[in-house]
Amino acid sequence: MDSLVHKAVENEKFLENAKTFSIICPSRKRPESLKRLLDSIRNTANNLNTVEVLVYLDDDDDVTNPSDFSSYNFVKFYRGARVWMSLAQNFLYSKSTGSILMACADDFVFRTENWDSLVLQTFLSKKDKFWLIYGNDLGKHAGKISTHFFLHRDWPTTLGYWVNPGRNSLWDLWVYEIATDLNRVYYLKDLILEHLNFRQSTSTEVIVDETTIEITDSHTSFRPRETYKLLERERRIDVIMISDAIGVSAPLKSKYFLSAALCRLASSKIDELSLKRIKTLTNFELIKLAISRVITLRFWS
Repeated sequence: MDSLVHKAVENEKFLENAKTFSIICPSRKRPESLKRLLDSIRNTANNLNTVEVLVYLDDDDDVTNPSDFSSYNFVKFYRGARVWMSLAQNFLYSKSTGSILMACADDFVFRTENWDSLVLQTFLSKKDKFWLIYGNDLGKHAGKISTHFFLHRDWPTTLGYWVNPGRNSLWDLWVYEIATDLNRVYYLKDLILEHLNFRQSTSTEVIVDETTIEITDSHTSFRPRETYKLLERERRIDVIMISDAIGVSAPLKSKYFLSAALCRLASSKIDELSLKRIKTLTNFELIKLAISRVITLRFWS
């Protein structure tokens, strides 16, 4: 393990006092669940000195007191206005120092010994850093979707954000879809990071509390899947940006066949910014653009 850490340090441009792992975890009025999570991280990590956990607390959270967590010296607490979960995630990302980032929640429990060694070794075994790596959450979607995930910092650095911002954003599905399109998903079945969520787990350790009820009600009210469908082009842009960073062609889909063909035929005649825009246009959108250009030219001739 020491040689792996040494190799990682050699290959990364770390910030001063940077860690290898940053676990990003907003929490709201769940001090017992949060302690359960932190205990599991401390008890199972091979090298806790390489791990930092960043926790966001709302101003009106009067039951979670950072002073009660003084024994967890690997945790950084931040308190601020109550914001969307996705905004809290992105705020904590901006404060993180690790080269490997994890999206987490306070209802997770780390079960696998030396999880940090396993994840680091998996990243180091890849030819590049653009991979989504996730473990077994023991839920009904285990192995089918990453309700949590590890990404190398190069991923959000390329896109300019950590998770898709929005009210009740389905950011776990968002990142998983992009990684799947790029064929960059790696599932570690033996890495047990149990998600004790009432919708995913049948464990007796699941806690249904005020925060759980609020989250459920907001999903019913705001219907995030409708918003998710409307943002398909945004995900296409992410796929193209990551593809460019890797140095491969964006995956060809029938919906984008004409734009891909045009880019290949006219790549030497179109500037890079315009090429990226064309790559995100569906066949229908590209035809509409072409027709509008013809009409405009005739109008001014």
